[in-house]
Amino acid sequence: MAICFDLKKVINESLAATNLLIGRRNETAVEVINCVAVVRLDNDGDIVWANELENLAEFLPYGNVLELVGVCGHWPIEKYKFPCAYAAAKSEKGTGKLLPISDTLLVGRVDDASGAIQFESYSSADGKSCPVDVDGMADTPCKSSLAASTTTFRLRTCAKFSFHWSPDEAATCKSLADELSAVKERCCGEQSAYFINSTLIQSEEGKVKTVGEVCSTAGQQTTSQCVVPIEHTVLMSSSGDNIVPVIGTQSCAGERVHLSCPLDAMLLVRDSTPTPEMHSLCTRALGTQITALHARMEAAYRDSQGLSLSTYRPYHFNIPHCGLHSITVYYASQQMTRSLHKVERIAEDALESMRKELHHRFNLPFNRPLLRRHMALGADVEQSPYLTNVHMGLNLSSAIGGTVSLVQGIYSYHHYMQDRFNDDGWGCAYRSLQTLWSWFKHQGYTSLPVPTHRDIQQTLVDVEDKQSSFVGSKQWIGSIEVQTVLNQQLEIDSRILFVMNGASMPSNAREIAMHFQQQGTPIMIGGGTLAHTIIGIDFNDRTGDVRFLILDPHYTGGENIGVIHNKGWCGWKTATFWNPQAHYNMCMPLRPSII
Repeated sequence: MAICFDLKKVINESLAATNLLIGRRNETAVEVINCVAVVRLDNDGDIVWANELENLAEFLPYGNVLELVGVCGHWPIEKYKFPCAYAAAKSEKGTGKLLPISDTLLVGRVDDASGAIQFESYSSADGKSCPVDVDGMADTPCKSSLAASTTTFRLRTCAKFSFHWSPDEAATCKSLADELSAVKERCCGEQSAYFINSTLIQSEEGKVKTVGEVCSTAGQQTTSQCVVPIEHTVLMSSSGDNIVPVIGTQSCAGERVHLSCPLDAMLLVRDSTPTPEMHSLCTRALGTQITALHARMEAAYRDSQGLSLSTYRPYHFNIPHCGLHSITVYYASQQMTRSLHKVERIAEDALESMRKELHHRFNLPFNRPLLRRHMALGADVEQSPYLTNVHMGLNLSSAIGGTVSLVQGIYSYHHYMQDRFNDDGWGCAYRSLQTLWSWFKHQGYTSLPVPTHRDIQQTLVDVEDKQSSFVGSKQWIGSIEVQTVLNQQLEIDSRILFVMNGASMPSNAREIAMHFQQQGTPIMIGGGTLAHTIIGIDFNDRTGDVRFLILDPHYTGGENIGVIHNKGWCGWKTATFWNPQAHYNMCMPLRPSII
């Protein structure tokens, strides 16, 4: 048994008493790659297995890789011995809705005192158990072999249909069901065709035997980390018989609603999968998704008592402790009223309660946004012209026997002369603010674009910090203005740390290190006529020695990481970097506690 993530940490921070272990079983071992909280218990506190497995199957990639391999919780091991056998029997009925379950399940019991986890293996057939040796429970999880033998595919198409929306709720639901049933038959019928890099996936045995061969023939790298697109189309065919067009009419109250629903399915598939099986997996993935979207649309319609209708779409997210597969979430995207005169986009705030449930389900922190729609895979399709995390590739270990504390997450490097805008000599603080803003955008705290110099100036005028003549000028800004803009536009609070002079900067090293450890946001610092961004610190609390990792916005060249590193535009600086005669203000943004 191999654990491919920090299971002990996730389990002991989980709000759930019981977690399901997701992974795969091969001929020699079991790999555990994720765990999710159990949310459906009956009155006796037992797992409602069928509901759990059906619900979980909607979130995980479709395919033939992932299955339920075990359970783990704060309870006696014997408690789930026979329910496991029941779940296996239920899954084997082949309903197509349940997450597959291993014949032999791992059952882990958490020691409440130490947090240690002891595992045993239970056979769902005869209930016999035996101890299990576990790799990866220490500080370093095991490296998964999943990426070497599987491929992630993304199948996208669009379902266009129309239905009658009438005052009769039952009639509307029937019309919606009939139309989506027709969509399902059309998208998932015998005429459905799938292409990987223009190579047709045969529904019958052809020359190409496996999906791994299809990808290699097309020159596509096969790995679960690299997503391979699949194109879907419906082939047209006709018989030799004469086809007579028929026009049908139907009289009913209400109006005809035309909808376009995106279908977007992730599949995690073994490279050894035969192409006919791949064809079947694609068809079932689309069918499952249409069924899921229909269920949500009808439920929302009935909840509104027929007054409104919401459309849904699937979004895919990577989550922190599972880098081997994504999860799929169905969010409402638009809502329309019966009058059809008003269509509104569902605001992100309206989805907060659902995100809380999902954070609980997948053991995610409740103080960081990870499942907002703009953070979904492929949501930002426009290629960014900015370099990100330019400190990567530098030597990030301590050179003074101290502790290195770094910015957490992703930021973009903004500097002079970018965006075809000449701010050389006056725009360094603006560029530092843009870097700070980019951090909040990359981490999902905002979907607002990084502001231009003019946007920043207009904000300061709007809050009456500057005169109207400030807009369009080349006047400098400092840490206080940076704090004001972040608060006004993003509702981000910041601490301002005043430093008497550059010679005093080392005395603030402990506080800067604590900021990176607790908040993880980049720091804008202004002093004299210059502004910089601090993205890390190396501090020896015994000797007082300190180094600062500086991102310099005064760089005027192109996006060349080699030049940026070699010329020191991003690099470690000693305390002598700071002007001993100038005083400094640091703007230290605080990470909001939101999801």
